[in-house]
Amino acid sequence: MDERLATLRQGEEEQETAVQGLRQALSEAELAHDDAREQRTAVQVQRAQGEARLQVVADRERRLPEELTTA
Repeated sequence: MDERLATLRQGEEEQETAVQGLRQALSEAELAHDDAREQRTAVQVQRAQGEARLQVVADRERRLPEELTTA
């Protein structure tokens, strides 16, 4: 009976160790996911800013002939 109890306790300790390892892995994966999300957001902002700049240039090019004729 004592041997069986010791075996069960050892199995429980091994499972707890495995659970702790999985929790650590999950925590690291969540941090990596958050970092990736932040990087993606930064790239999206940069892209939007670039597109806005291009739109400003296109608008200026379209208005330039009008400005030249009315100047």
